[in-house]
Amino acid sequence: MGAKRLAELREINDKIVASQYRSSFIWYDEVRLVISIVVYASGCMFFLAVAIMKYHPELVLSTPFLMALIGYILKLTYEPNSIIQNPEHLFSKPLFILYSLFCAALMMLLSTLHLPT
Repeated sequence: MGAKRLAELREINDKIVASQYRSSFIWYDEVRLVISIVVYASGCMFFLAVAIMKYHPELVLSTPFLMALIGYILKLTYEPNSIIQNPEHLFSKPLFILYSLFCAALMMLLSTLHLPT
């Protein structure tokens, strides 16, 4: 949601108009939104790593690909008319769909493997 708000704020490009459009933009600015995205993504990866190490260590091999997916989502946030801002246009970015499906398939594959420790 932080990425969606950042894309909206960048699209509007006017603090007063943005705060009239969405009252939360009174408090938000681009820096705060980017910080929140980084903090939440870091927390997500930390707790995912804890769960992975506790329940299925093989999934740790998927983390670089998930990190790249998070970076790709952040990159998409900075595009004009971003699919992050307008998720109904999600299928207009086949590379995003393919990479997301690749990450999901990789995690499913790794969850079936049992590598020696």
